[in-house]
Amino acid sequence: MNEHICKNNDKTLLMYRLIFPAEYRCEVFSGRVSAVLKDISPGISEQYGIPSAEIGMEGNYTCFLVRSVSALSVTQMVKTIKSITAKQIFQLHPDVKRFLQGEN
Repeated sequence: MNEHICKNNDKTLLMYRLIFPAEYRCEVFSGRVSAVLKDISPGISEQYGIPSAEIGMEGNYTCFLVRSVSALSVTQMVKTIKSITAKQIFQLHPDVKRFLQGEN
């Protein structure tokens, strides 16, 4: 896990712990939603260069431990991870979106 990322003349090891609470702190991170998050994480790593080291989930939040290079801001990483994961979860599990919107 302590692998440095080398780019040009840079050698860095930046680790960020990003915690994403579910909307309204609803408990939506069930086993099937957790599986979706773990499945799409490698795609985010490959396409956007945001390698996630670990993903942890509880009922109402998820936690990403990501490595980064100095070229990406934390804001860019957060926006990318949130938008892609939310889109995928809502596409694959529309009941989660209905639950968050109060349509039980």
